[in-house]
Amino acid sequence: MRALTTALLVVVLATSCSNTESDQVAELQLEMNAEEPTATPTTEPTPTTQPAPTTEPTPTTEPTPTTEPTPTTEPTPTTEPTPTTALGLERPDGPTEAKKAQCEDKGTYTYCTGEGMPVVVGAPDLYGQVIEYSPEMICAGDLDTRICEEAMHALLLAISVWGNYGPLEYYITGIDEDAGQALVDFYCERRAERNGHRLSDCVQKQQEWGMGLENARFNNERHLESNSAGGAVASSSESRELNILQFTASLPWGLDESYLGPKPTTTGYDAQRLVFHEYFHGIQHSALTSPNGAARDSKAGPRWFREGTAEYMAQLETHRQRANGNLTLTEIGGQGDYDFHFWMRIYLQLSKQTFARCGGFLADSGWGDKCDDYFAAYGAGAWAFAYLTNRYGEDSLLEVLYPVIEEKGFEGAFLHTFEITVEEFYVEFENFFALPETEQMAILPQ
Repeated sequence: MRALTTALLVVVLATSCSNTESDQVAELQLEMNAEEPTATPTTEPTPTTQPAPTTEPTPTTEPTPTTEPTPTTEPTPTTEPTPTTALGLERPDGPTEAKKAQCEDKGTYTYCTGEGMPVVVGAPDLYGQVIEYSPEMICAGDLDTRICEEAMHALLLAISVWGNYGPLEYYITGIDEDAGQALVDFYCERRAERNGHRLSDCVQKQQEWGMGLENARFNNERHLESNSAGGAVASSSESRELNILQFTASLPWGLDESYLGPKPTTTGYDAQRLVFHEYFHGIQHSALTSPNGAARDSKAGPRWFREGTAEYMAQLETHRQRANGNLTLTEIGGQGDYDFHFWMRIYLQLSKQTFARCGGFLADSGWGDKCDDYFAAYGAGAWAFAYLTNRYGEDSLLEVLYPVIEEKGFEGAFLHTFEITVEEFYVEFENFFALPETEQMAILPQ
């Protein structure tokens, strides 16, 4: 499967890519190779509590004769109410000014927050709500602090555009084993303190789980040894049970060009795009507020929708933020170009070739389906939302669909937003996919 995809990349590049663009496509190939199916991981079960026993209703009695009023006493001081889960996704009034990243070297790790933003205490349930709390980014101690600063800068910028959801914990792994263990220790001590997890069980899980911190660190080490620095950020769906949005990230190679060698295959701008992509997944998670994992998954929509919308929104927004000068790199970041329209054209061409090979279309791009492929899900999925955006407006997803997806489910929210069924959309979009490429590219924002 991966050999076929590589061959497809060569075919496209032979006809349409410059040398610089070839390097960029190689970068996407590395990202694709690193992608693991993001099936919902098993989570540590939340301890169940015994239901409070029901009491018999108090029998109705004859009214008590009126007595002298009891003297009033001082009222008991009220406590802050426990935050309640929102029904659906709450939306901010509009974009806000991005906060500045402030990072501190803690010796065994780097800790970043947004300047002037409070940090949450405990584990309040704020899912689906716009919050005031700062995201927290914790980076392995063997990484240059500037990597963490740049990643945090991208995260705060995404939050300023799309709204602040969380509380959010974002972990970036390095290469050194001791630094990796210190990151595991930080994470598990927090889970023990805030969520009541057993420390030893948490450490074991993070060392053995495929989406755990140690596996991410090991993959960094393996990529560096093979001179193929790359790999995608992976989000964790266990975060609902912890009342947080949680992300575990491989090393964002492009933010430190010392890892990249003489012929870079990724850039700092691509690393920033991945941060935007993953944060958009956080918004998707926030919109599904049910504590029941199966219920959330049943409403989230197919793979092409989850990944395609995150990819398109990240591609488009980082393109805009670079253009207006907000998205920049430090002196150690890989400065190579990253072009939105170039990558959308590559996605278009390779997804068409994928569908021709697999004999299916967008509906067949789920895990294990006959068109289970990066370009079918991410590439064609991004184009599916580009098409919907062109017809129904950029606000249709965040302002209309996601606020009602908890109530209506994916198909109901889709019909509510776009006024067509998902099946009708598949037919409409397949007709669009048959148009000449020039007409397809013309729908993209400039």
